[in-house]
Amino acid sequence: GPARPLWEFAPAGTVPAGQTFSYDLVVHNAGPSAAENVVVTDSLPPELSFVSSSSGCTPAVSNMVSCVIGNLAAGASTSLTVTVRLACCLAPTVTNTASVASSTLETNPNNNSDTEITDVATDRLPPSITCPAPLDLGCNPAEIPAPNPALVTAVDSCGRALVTHHGDSTATLGCQVILTRTYRAVDDCGNASTCTQSITYKQDTTPPVFSAVPATLFASCGNLPPVPTVTATDGCDPGLLAVTYGSVTNAGNCAAAYTIVRTWSATDACGNPGSVTQNVVVTDTTAPVITCPPPMDLGCNPAVIPAPNPALVTASDNCGTPVVTHQSDATSVLGCQVTLTRTYVATDSCGNPSTCTQLITYKQDTTPPSFTAISSTVFASCDSLPAVPTVTASDNCDTGPIAVTFGSVTTPGSCPGNYTITRTWSATDACGNPGTRVQTVIVTDTTAPFFSC
Repeated sequence: GPARPLWEFAPAGTVPAGQTFSYDLVVHNAGPSAAENVVVTDSLPPELSFVSSSSGCTPAVSNMVSCVIGNLAAGASTSLTVTVRLACCLAPTVTNTASVASSTLETNPNNNSDTEITDVATDRLPPSITCPAPLDLGCNPAEIPAPNPALVTAVDSCGRALVTHHGDSTATLGCQVILTRTYRAVDDCGNASTCTQSITYKQDTTPPVFSAVPATLFASCGNLPPVPTVTATDGCDPGLLAVTYGSVTNAGNCAAAYTIVRTWSATDACGNPGSVTQNVVVTDTTAPVITCPPPMDLGCNPAVIPAPNPALVTASDNCGTPVVTHQSDATSVLGCQVTLTRTYVATDSCGNPSTCTQLITYKQDTTPPSFTAISSTVFASCDSLPAVPTVTASDNCDTGPIAVTFGSVTTPGSCPGNYTITRTWSATDACGNPGTRVQTVIVTDTTAPFFSC
């Protein structure tokens, strides 16, 4: 057999952990005869795992690679390649031994193997680890998601990386809760890396707070207070919240008495609703303003007294339109003067009344004037007629004197010296009642003629 039938060659230098490299095996038959049924075996150490080999080699079984060469003529050589992958966690060197065997009788079987010692570098790099993206759970989550290492991506340059949940820590800033979740990846050599996932949410069950609003206001229907501007804030939200406003009117015991319920509502970012209410109690205690028709003078002895007419009355109210009705007529008499006091009343929807009066006056007078006393009949002679007396007239319903007109009519008698004078005084009062006073002057001649001789 050959003096040195097998050589094993490995790459020069240091091989990094986890790398793939090849061993070159050279088999040589130095003669003098052919070698039959040549078989090369390579028992790989634990630090190496089989990747591939030349044709004729069987894949490693229990880390043993077997390559069948067959017959090898004297002086001939053949080469084989076995490719392996270096483990991750290593000692400084790896020792690999290959051997060759033949069915031809060997004169020196002790040189049928070769050992290669390779410098290697163990794995000291930690895995690369990537945590899930930050997670915002919103407001008041019902539950916090449990740790899930399956969501973590971990890659190691030399083998596998085992990911585990390493712990949760919680910090609170106002309503904001920040849960920092830590995952850890460890490779087969104990090299470790960590990453964190941020899980945030708001812990807020408090409704918004509103600016101060008086709970109850009292007002009259004609002077309602303006709707105030109301703002809302929340301890967990920056700035002002959107506020919606609405009102409902509840009827009272009359049209102008009611209650306005004003409501302001707001909802914070976590859906917590809040509202504030103001009651405006409206009452009507102000009576209407009423104006009656002007006074009316019907003159004397009117045939008809005008009937009450509320349509002639003007009335207004600060809370609506009042209803005007005739309340009463009251009559007073002073001498011939009659005064009718007509009262109207205006009532608003809440029963507040106001009254006004219209004065209607007239004279009740059917009596003619009266004259100063004179003799109704006077007897006189033709040469001694009585003077026309001064006659005045007065009336119980008129103040001051009444104009008197005078007239006379002469009626002849039986002779020129006998006649009758009818004197008439006439007057009419302010109500048109006429009156007369008559005086009859009977003139006679009873004196005989007088002769002078």
